[in-house]
Parts: sequence; C-alpha cells; structure tokens
Amino acid sequence: MHYMNKQEINRVLSAASVNRRDYLMIYLGYFAGLRAMEVCSLRRRNFDISTSNVYVTVQRSKGSDKTTHRLPPAVATLVRSTSLTCLLMTICLRAIAARLAHTSAIRRSIKHS
Repeated sequence: MHYMNKQEINRVLSAASVNRRDYLMIYLGYFAGLRAMEVCSLRRRNFDISTSNVYVTVQRSKGSDKTTHRLPPAVATLVRSTSLTCLLMTICLRAIAARLAHTSAIRRSIKHS
C-alpha cells in the first residue's frame, strides 16, 4: 500500500486551496483523520469559533467517542469566513456521489468478471 508523504499532501492542499470547500474537506479528512461520512455529518454547531482558536468536535463513527481538534490559524480563518452550512452540505453531497461512483465501478467490474 502506498501512502502519500508530507510533500505530496502539501501539493494536494496547494492545488485545492483555490476552492475553500475542497481545501477544507481535504484538510479535515487528512489532518483530523476524518472519514468521508464524518465530514458529511459536521454541522455549524461542531465548530467552536468563540475563542481565538477554532475547534471542531466530531462524533466518530464505528462506535468511537467524540474527538475535538484544534484547527491551525489558516484553516480557522477559512472556517470563520465561510458559510459552513452550505459548504458542508456540498462536501456531503460530493462525498456521497464519489462513494456511489466507486461502488458502481466495483459492481461493474465484478459483474464482468
């Protein structure tokens, strides 16, 4: 199995930085270790922006407890300046569409085997 190194992750984030939604989705998935559906389940109330630091609290799937992650300043600024409700709904729809496409591709390959 091949894992992306830090330089590769930085290139992905750099490429995604032109789109807030993509950048935040990739950032939360990779650095906070969130699964696609955990990102999809996030709501405005999951983000604590009441202090100088921004925290995201996630109800982990597969029976795990909640976890809280402090976001770095650049991402905190992005969260504060973004309409999170619309952003997260778009992330969720994109993740579901990708999952369905992946599942369909697997089914087609099994069917033709």
